[in-house]
Amino acid sequence: MTPRHVLFLVFAIIVMVFTLTVLWEFAVESMVHMFLTGEAETQSAGEAWEYVITSIVAVTIAMLLASPLVLRLIKERDESIEAKFAQALQIEQEKSNFVDSLSHEMRTPLNGILGFSDLMIRQETDPTKKSRLNLIRHSGQTLLSLINDLLDLSKIESGNFRIESEEFSPHELLARVEAFWSTLISENVTFQVELDPSVPERIQGDAVRIEQILQNLVSNAAKFTECGHIRISLCGELGHSGYILKGRVEDTGPGMTEAFMDKIFDRFTQQDETSQSNHVGSGLGLAISKSLANLMDGDITVDSALGRGSTFSFSVVTQIKAQSPDIQLSA
Repeated sequence: MTPRHVLFLVFAIIVMVFTLTVLWEFAVESMVHMFLTGEAETQSAGEAWEYVITSIVAVTIAMLLASPLVLRLIKERDESIEAKFAQALQIEQEKSNFVDSLSHEMRTPLNGILGFSDLMIRQETDPTKKSRLNLIRHSGQTLLSLINDLLDLSKIESGNFRIESEEFSPHELLARVEAFWSTLISENVTFQVELDPSVPERIQGDAVRIEQILQNLVSNAAKFTECGHIRISLCGELGHSGYILKGRVEDTGPGMTEAFMDKIFDRFTQQDETSQSNHVGSGLGLAISKSLANLMDGDITVDSALGRGSTFSFSVVTQIKAQSPDIQLSA
């Protein structure tokens, strides 16, 4: 804003204040006279019209002086907002490109470490050395998982994340999850998998991301469940927007407080004091899973209480090529 603009604005404000002051004094004098005498103050028509015309002229002058400046200020504000928004978009895109490039650069040497560690594990016969190599491989896999989570998070934040749509089998997807976790979950935990018979053999959707959601939920359950059971169930129903695939992961872990449930899907959130100290992680799995479910027109919810475990439920919208006669349309 230039000094001339400031001068115009100050002058317009003075004119408007003067006009309002004159009108206020005129109204106060009339009311005081009426209060003291009980009669309305008589004035000539010319004097009354003089007040009216003076006020109209003063306000008009003030508006004419102020309106170009106000319009200019509004335009400058809009241009400033647009410039800041464009700058924020550019920074976000640069950040996304940086994370994408860095993650790919880190994957190359990490895959080499994992590949050679697998080869050495198969060739090693000494139990002590084999145990150390397994630790190297596990650490590398954990780091690779973290890199993948950061890359997914970056793409989701920048709006560059794409949901694919390919035909897949929910039965095979659930079987892969079962095969992966059946040997990793503690021996004190019963691992159960249930598939509703009404689920179609083939549906259309992003099988990779749906499996990622299931894997993250089971991983979270396995991390906090030391005894009892972990149960996965998959069902579905036909909705107005497509076939709604629904999943549940139930565990008998320590559970969580109601306050913590409100932030369980926030990024980088870790379990609170109710958890054991050896439960570690990036705190990204549940946040990414919820974002993935939202991108597939679904959601994830949690039901839990201290001492009775947790149940995570998710839903995603998929498509089927032909409606099966035993699938009912949901209300």
